Amino acid sequence: MANKITSCNVRMYTMGTGDCFVLSFKNDNDAKPKFQLMIDCGVQNISGKNMKPFADDIIDHTEGEVDALLITHEHQDHVLGFQRAENIFVNNFKVKELWLPWTENESDDLVKDWKEEFGKKKRSLAIASELLSTSTDEPLFDEIYNVGPIGARSFEARKGISEALTELSNLNTDPLGAVGDYVGGLKGMKIVKEKIQREKIRFLETGSIVENVEGLDNIRIYILGPPKMWTDVKKEHGKEGETYKHNKELELVRGFSSLPFEEDDWGYCPFDNDHIITKDIKKYLLASEYENEDNKYRRIDYDWLMSAANLSLRLTRGINNLSAVLAIEFIDSGKVMLFPGDAEYGSWKSWHEIEWDEKGRDGSTHLTTDLLNRTIFYKVAHHMSHNGTAKEKGIDLMTNKDLVAMATLDYDVISKNWKNTMPNRGLVKDLLTRTKGRLMITNPEGMYFDKAKTIALEGEIARRLDELSQTKRNEFKDSLDQQEKFIQFTVDGK
Repeated sequence: MANKITSCNVRMYTMGTGDCFVLSFKNDNDAKPKFQLMIDCGVQNISGKNMKPFADDIIDHTEGEVDALLITHEHQDHVLGFQRAENIFVNNFKVKELWLPWTENESDDLVKDWKEEFGKKKRSLAIASELLSTSTDEPLFDEIYNVGPIGARSFEARKGISEALTELSNLNTDPLGAVGDYVGGLKGMKIVKEKIQREKIRFLETGSIVENVEGLDNIRIYILGPPKMWTDVKKEHGKEGETYKHNKELELVRGFSSLPFEEDDWGYCPFDNDHIITKDIKKYLLASEYENEDNKYRRIDYDWLMSAANLSLRLTRGINNLSAVLAIEFIDSGKVMLFPGDAEYGSWKSWHEIEWDEKGRDGSTHLTTDLLNRTIFYKVAHHMSHNGTAKEKGIDLMTNKDLVAMATLDYDVISKNWKNTMPNRGLVKDLLTRTKGRLMITNPEGMYFDKAKTIALEGEIARRLDELSQTKRNEFKDSLDQQEKFIQFTVDGK
């Protein structure tokens, strides 16, 4: 077939810690792509000025048009680019069809109700984050926590919680315009849905197969996620051996299940009304000896806000597991490219429970396992975090000798708190073993392979590559194009 797809150029933009890919599907007879699929366009934080060169390159590379745009899920590190470069994308970029996970289909009443409820929780998170952030600058905060022999450490720990909460809130929400504003969908997502492509939308149903698409001859796309069961959406970790251990075992703050802010009421007080002596949002006090200047260290004015971190973790976890997950198969060869967004363990687990109508290529009834066995390209989920890639149900099943992997992680554009979890050392070790060093990272500078931080990750990758045969090493290098704005790898589908 003259139009049969035989290769795919995977271009990963290096704008920071966030996903932005353009997949150009080609055949041997034509240098021009037969089909282009863009996946996400986000980064944890970027200005419009810094985003512009990347947006310009996307326009140039795609000639201002893609056949399909997939948004895996609604986090800033997957959609913020559309907001920061809105004028460029709205005026100079055409999307023939928008692909979204089924969880974005608001014609489904369950989805619509969930999104409304989730929007309220995000609003509560944004307000709690702002409250705690401003509180840490108050003299009273310093007077309560920065006292005694461990006061400095206690004070800094609580400030650290506040900073982490702000970062997680920023990932899930746009900045509040006015205190108490409702937080709905992210602006980047709204731009995609309302201005870039609002008419032709394909909702990807889990367990379905996208095939016979014009321009994608010899390509079949299996939709593995997001999960259909809410219990899987909420599941971040598996049992020992199923997922990787956190680089640092951290104790979660519990007891803050929700923050039910009302439209006309800024705050929620954790005490009975009889004990409140002021309604100032920043000065909830107990009518007791706490008013005594000598007892300031006993006051708990801010303690309830600290546990808002648990709410933020649950919100982030739920959204990550709602990622659209694509296993893209070259039909003739059976080779597979896996793009899981930021899927966490609950999603990976659910893939193996899909009841496919067809068997695996090896004749087995475990099609998902077979797809993982045949994976030759893996976009590493959730920036190489400990819960982003399943072990037993994931990386351990990627047994193809030609496996390569790409990961979006950049210490120059990342929360300092995320550096404790990304990259996960156990996962990095397994990735390097499976890929034999063919691991491409947005920017590995500052990352280490070992716990003692004596072996630079970049150096370890180079060492593993040197152990490849000359033929395999040359094949990898010939397929790799590394530029300032992107890293591109050509996947051979034959």
